[in-house]
Amino acid sequence: MTDSTSLADLSARLDAQAAEISGLRTAARRGGWLRFGGGALVATAALVSMGQAAPAETDVKARSFVLLGADGKPTGGMGQGSKGAASIWLEDGAGKRRIHMTVAKSGTPGINLSDSEGRVKLAMGVANDGLTFIAFKDDEGKMRYFNFMDAKGNAKIRFKDGEGKKKDLPD
Repeated sequence: MTDSTSLADLSARLDAQAAEISGLRTAARRGGWLRFGGGALVATAALVSMGQAAPAETDVKARSFVLLGADGKPTGGMGQGSKGAASIWLEDGAGKRRIHMTVAKSGTPGINLSDSEGRVKLAMGVANDGLTFIAFKDDEGKMRYFNFMDAKGNAKIRFKDGEGKKKDLPD
């Protein structure tokens, strides 16, 4: 074999390999876009199917739920009391119940607002016979002011002293 034959043969082989490399690069680019497109298609299909998932067929059930603050301390909750009343409550940072909403077993709803010591100061509700009321209480829990309206729309106001006796309206 002569040097010129070897050189021509080598040049031809190099040209063939260059063409092969160029073809592989093109195929790789096409394959990359195909893989990317295929991956995007699969991801889109997964997101769509997750959005169309059937809702859970069971309810979460418990006797009570307690809400915890970032510090892990209770800040409120909901549950059923010993007398069967359903209730929701919210507590302040000191753990005192400040808002307490209930629905008695008989169906009567009520809301109590308490002071920083946990004493109910304001109570309101609706009785099953239609009577609606707002009551203000003193530090001992005794009702001092009672505003109510019966089912017929008759409104009344009552003031009481610390002994629970009716008190005349102030001037």
